[in-house]
Amino acid sequence: MPNIEIREVELYEQTPSRSVSICFIVLFGLLTLSITIQTLIYKYRVWWVLLFTIGGIMEVIGWVGRYQSSIDDTNVTPFRMQHIALMTAPVWFSGGCFVAIGVVLYRIGNGRRLPPFKVYMFGFSVASCVYTVIQIIGVGLSLRGMEEQNEDMIWKWTVTLSGGIILQIFFMCLLVLLSLGICWRKRRGISKRHQILVLGTIFCSALITVHCFFRIGELVDRDYLTLNVDEESMVLLDAVAICLCMFFFQLVHPGRTLREEDKPKAEENQTQQAIELVENVNKV
Repeated sequence: MPNIEIREVELYEQTPSRSVSICFIVLFGLLTLSITIQTLIYKYRVWWVLLFTIGGIMEVIGWVGRYQSSIDDTNVTPFRMQHIALMTAPVWFSGGCFVAIGVVLYRIGNGRRLPPFKVYMFGFSVASCVYTVIQIIGVGLSLRGMEEQNEDMIWKWTVTLSGGIILQIFFMCLLVLLSLGICWRKRRGISKRHQILVLGTIFCSALITVHCFFRIGELVDRDYLTLNVDEESMVLLDAVAICLCMFFFQLVHPGRTLREEDKPKAEENQTQQAIELVENVNKV
């Protein structure tokens, strides 16, 4: 087990900037409000987009905690706020991306070499729940270890939280590959609106992955890694990445890129699957 230095008073390597905190409180607040309003006003309402609303609220709470820490960086309560909120907020955005691709897959049909909708939703839902629980456990261990000044507990926190984030990275990369596969396999049958949603989701997933890699780096070497000391790097690779994720997702908001009439009927799905089956048999 590595030798981890435990500080009793110093919670931050660098005191959070008050102006930066205010800036991101406003940005995340506006983006969250915009996504929520779009979800409510569009004729075709997609309630699962509220996953992005929940993630945005978590980001606001986290940056409020950092603002309070900029006033008093020895206060443990705002440190807990930002630690819990900013660590777990991207999980909600990941869930929104998973559902977005799943809905497109349902609308256009899985076809050849693409997973069935039910298999996709079950697999990614279970994966999302697993790495979310792991990360929550890791955050809980971290707070407990800091309170008790327990070196062993802090090490368990690092391993647990890193494992949850690595699992999230794996499934985000898998989602990107599946999304690219959908665009390629269904390039002639996918509508322009669906294609816009898929490409936007790919970009959002890439930004979430950037955030995850930053957090992994921060956890692996928290005493010596420049990213953990330099708030500018944190802002660029964490806050800006998530801000862009929310911004681009609202540009391809499913309330606009998906429509009620795009819902496939059961008979049409069965007919399409039968036609594809016949084509596959003929090719063989």
